[in-house]
Amino acid sequence: MNCNLLILTGDSNMPLSGNHAIHFPYTLLNAFKSLDIKASMTGLEDSAYLNSYGISYSLIEANLLKLSRFIFYIRKLKKLNYFLYKKGINRIIKKFKPDFVLAINIFPLKEVFKEIKKYSNLIFWSVDDPRFFSDEWFEGSCEADFVLTQSFGSIKDYKERGITKIEFLPLAYDPRFFYPMKIKKDTDILFVGTSKGRSVGFKNIIIPAIKRFKKRVTLIGWNLTNNELSEATILPPVPWFKLNESFNRAKIVINIHVDVNRKRPGTFNYRDFETPGSGAFIISDHVEKMELCYKPKDEIIMVDSPEETIESLDYYLNNENERIKIADKAYLRASKEHTIYHRAKFLKNILKSI
Repeated sequence: MNCNLLILTGDSNMPLSGNHAIHFPYTLLNAFKSLDIKASMTGLEDSAYLNSYGISYSLIEANLLKLSRFIFYIRKLKKLNYFLYKKGINRIIKKFKPDFVLAINIFPLKEVFKEIKKYSNLIFWSVDDPRFFSDEWFEGSCEADFVLTQSFGSIKDYKERGITKIEFLPLAYDPRFFYPMKIKKDTDILFVGTSKGRSVGFKNIIIPAIKRFKKRVTLIGWNLTNNELSEATILPPVPWFKLNESFNRAKIVINIHVDVNRKRPGTFNYRDFETPGSGAFIISDHVEKMELCYKPKDEIIMVDSPEETIESLDYYLNNENERIKIADKAYLRASKEHTIYHRAKFLKNILKSI
């Protein structure tokens, strides 16, 4: 496909950090290049104050932008922020000369999107819906030529705001980083993540699991200092590119979703794809419309109460063959439908349609 695509994210620094918001666009960039699409990537906040040589255009501008992004909703600072971002967009367009801009992991500021639209076609892939929904979110999204959301149930929210060119595009995993390994499974039950915003999942799954299995439950991540978690084995955060080994060492990986996302059917997170992609067996909290990506009970086990949690953990810890059978089916589905390369192909077709 003969076009120049620019992936525009909020911050393109630290691709090897533990932050999905930073590394996911990088994996997408690589996938586009594998399809022979000329693709580049930059961060809006980086380019807002860097010139084409990567040298700070204005240290004062840089510091103002970094300050104002944290207090963006103070009305008096909005004009300042828009002015700085507009200058950044102009530099981006001049440097990359894109035919298409794919905005991802970025707040859809109306003024910024309107500025992009003066020079290029714009696709907006929202990967954290409905977490940040607001009037301002939808006003900005309206400016895009096409909107994609990782939340099937959020499509109706966009359509209610007059956005008709919208489709469901779930997250994915990169098989370069997540794949089955032949290593000893020396962790019984594993959860990787944070307790923040996941009170329902912790109440129904994590805490009951710890009460029953104590140190056999391993927690890796952030905000895990609650007294109710102290009986588990708690380890510090692991960089995302090292998670594959952790998943492969676990007999059971627990996945729980952010509370606000549970309100929309078919709202998936990164673990829904990385865990099966590593070949691990997964027990998840209940996700309505899970069948959009996996076959419940056959490829993934879902629980919705402390009682179901204990029953499922007990059963699958003691039934290795059944566990392996389900994990293998989930891996097959993930590898055939849910890699970052599948998403890149989908996006390529969107580019062709605009």
